[in-house]
Amino acid sequence: MYPEAPSYSASLRASTGFWHRRSIAAHATVSVCISTYRRPDGLRDLLASLDAQTTVDLEDVRIVVVDNDPDGSASAVIDWARDHTRLHIVSDIERRPGVSYVRNRALALAGDPDFIAIIDDDTTAAPDWLASLLAAQRRYHADVVGGRVNRTSGDPSREWVTGLEVFTYPGTLPSGTTVSSVDLANCLIRRDIVDDDPFDPALALIGGEDTKLFLSLTRDGCRIVTSAEARTNEVIAPDRTTMNWIVRRGFRLGSSWTMIERAVLGTPPLERTARAFGRMGRGVATAAGGIVTLRRARVVDGLLDITQGAGMIAGLFGVTLAEYGRDGRRLIRIDASSLTR
Repeated sequence: MYPEAPSYSASLRASTGFWHRRSIAAHATVSVCISTYRRPDGLRDLLASLDAQTTVDLEDVRIVVVDNDPDGSASAVIDWARDHTRLHIVSDIERRPGVSYVRNRALALAGDPDFIAIIDDDTTAAPDWLASLLAAQRRYHADVVGGRVNRTSGDPSREWVTGLEVFTYPGTLPSGTTVSSVDLANCLIRRDIVDDDPFDPALALIGGEDTKLFLSLTRDGCRIVTSAEARTNEVIAPDRTTMNWIVRRGFRLGSSWTMIERAVLGTPPLERTARAFGRMGRGVATAAGGIVTLRRARVVDGLLDITQGAGMIAGLFGVTLAEYGRDGRRLIRIDASSLTR
């Protein structure tokens, strides 16, 4: 249904010799993959924070930046980073819109390191971020490590949104907690458990490509753990603190989840329907409790559960929201069987 992205990994591995000193025990090699779309200021801050990493040898780190803007709006920032930082940067433009395409292109450019680290272009990394991810991987013998994303609103009047479950889970869990999915804005993945295009193109405009990958890895026996020490910081964009965005995000999460669950785990429709109504029932109770206790975040968490439950019902019929389309968010219908790869 979708054209395959060209793979650059074979030529990179053969020509650069960048990973010649490969030793996972002595000093692990890492490619840090960044997908970006019209966030030059955020990208610049992120690259500066990566240049300030401590306890890791940046000679063993490749930075991969893939711009999803056909106009290449990230190029000036990338040129700045090449001139003013110690970072070894590989970059490209992915013209097809959608998160799956740009993430897959980044992995194809990553080469053959020991690990892939993924971080978002609207975050900055703590100085010991990468070292903490690597330490957690060794300590817990993990295939995937998810760090903690500290989110603030940038607006004191909207700071309550940072307490919503959609912005906190699973980042608040203690280090070493085994989970089935982590925040793709801050994670480390063993390179040998994923190929060059692990993110499903059928989810490119919808989202949930990370959930499908991690759920598939868990199903196949991979160990995914959390690290409270590997921290990144994100200022939530103003448009993500509105009720419109929050409710639409809840609907999209619910609809994409139920389709992914069917594709990966084969969960029967009746079970998925029961879970949807259970989620909506929980939402009603949570919202009511929030009204009684005058806790706005609890009320909105309840609304999120209700909209996620409604989304789960819609997902049974292949209806979801094209959250990452360039023509704006809109309801679309997809063939759920296209998610099975």
